[in-house]
Amino acid sequence: MISPLRGFSGDFLSFADPYVEGPVPQTQSLEEFVRIRADYLGQGDREAFEEFFSSYLDLERAREYSVVHIWMEHDSYDQLILARLLYFFSDASAWPKQLRMINVTHFPGFERFVGLGQLPPQALRLLWEDFEDVTEAQLILGKQVWNRAKSSLCRSPVATSNKTMIRSRGSSAASNCRTSSLVSTSGALRRLALCRTH
Repeated sequence: MISPLRGFSGDFLSFADPYVEGPVPQTQSLEEFVRIRADYLGQGDREAFEEFFSSYLDLERAREYSVVHIWMEHDSYDQLILARLLYFFSDASAWPKQLRMINVTHFPGFERFVGLGQLPPQALRLLWEDFEDVTEAQLILGKQVWNRAKSSLCRSPVATSNKTMIRSRGSSAASNCRTSSLVSTSGALRRLALCRTH
């Protein structure tokens, strides 16, 4: 759901499909893809499908904005979502006038900085100047990672270097098909934000 973000000008979309859990299939349509994901994550619950599909439709609306800001973290959870976003924006018809991304590896006052989820809203406002334009190389790499992550069957983790995508050391984009505990999508809200401004 797109909503205002306190302290910022513009709209906020939390796009948090946990691709590290369950199948990431190659399908003929977005609806089929979301249905397979929702069946796994929501155990066949109709409301789960509607909620997931709604978030993908909100992402489609990003093309209506002149500027899109992507907030990410370094872990595989966020890196797969980042790959999906870069895949989406690699389509020229989805490209806003300006696409920006933030890659934060440290913040003053934190001896062990693990990501944006640690920071209070005031700190996030301070980081606004650290956004950088997404490059064509990053879009290409995101598309390559996403295409490798998609499969019709669960398989071993797929990893690729993402030095161009994000500067954090030791991070990688990986696809995991697991049957272990479900990652809470509500818990993921602190990790990913797509901030969209007019």
